[in-house]
Amino acid sequence: VSNAMRSQPLLIENLVDAVNHFLRIVHTMHKRCSSVLE
Repeated sequence: VSNAMRSQPLLIENLVDAVNHFLRIVHTMHKRCSSVLE
């Protein structure tokens, strides 16, 4: 049980990293599309 508890924060950290990375990509694409429209 303690082993599972120890690995959980790392899993959440990886999930947060993945979400941040995804949002950064979406933000970059949105900026590019906006500049193309202008």
